[in-house]
Amino acid sequence: MPPRGPLATAVLVALILAGLVSAPRVLLQAARKLASGVEHFSEGPLVARRRVFGAAYADAVERIAKAIPKGGEYLLADKSHEPGQANWIRYDLAPRRARSLGRLTGLRLTIPKEGLRNSRPPFVVISVDSNQAPELLESDRFFKRTRTLDLGRNDDGIPGSIDRPRSGSEVVGELVVEGWCQERGGRPCAGILILIDDEERPSIHFQRQARPDVQAVLPEMGACDRAGYRAHFAIQPADAREHRISIYFRSDDGRFRRLDVEKFRWRP
Repeated sequence: MPPRGPLATAVLVALILAGLVSAPRVLLQAARKLASGVEHFSEGPLVARRRVFGAAYADAVERIAKAIPKGGEYLLADKSHEPGQANWIRYDLAPRRARSLGRLTGLRLTIPKEGLRNSRPPFVVISVDSNQAPELLESDRFFKRTRTLDLGRNDDGIPGSIDRPRSGSEVVGELVVEGWCQERGGRPCAGILILIDDEERPSIHFQRQARPDVQAVLPEMGACDRAGYRAHFAIQPADAREHRISIYFRSDDGRFRRLDVEKFRWRP
């Protein structure tokens, strides 16, 4: 084995000294974890939840458990940004049976492709992030305030467009979202839902307007007196960054089509 040079020897000595210095700290951290495990070994799951997630979470779970009878069924809407968070709700409310309702974003509910059953349990539990308590709502109240989008009713054949903003563009000041949507035969879309970063926010002005240009190019659309839409949004200090827009064009019978502006920059 060739002899080490002065530099290699110095590096080796430094590594050894660093290991000797850090070893007590590593051992101390391991001892603290072991002591914590021993200390909480006998606590039950609800006590552990209170310690990990806080009293607000544990108290909310206790209130929900009192409202829903054991062996009962409830709808579970996932509003969490943390993967698997809804599973803690299922665990803490067992043996009550959770029926997954779908993904809740703002006031918009996207339910799975298999659709929503006609029979609904009396309660909906909303799972949020671990630093917030889960919510409990009566089913009637929940569906009254929530826009429901059934993935099984998606219809990409509904004609529509987002004319502005364009993906990759820059918007200065007030944001104007503009385009058109109309079913063939002259029937405007019954509803237009605009989401900015998956959240519904109030516009300062919204209007439906005529689009004779669409009628001229696509005569099968029929009269386009209300095919156009234009929404104005005021900029807030936190808006100075990149955003995305999703628009849902909805028909009278519950079908919808989604279009997106993947990325645009908004600044004062």
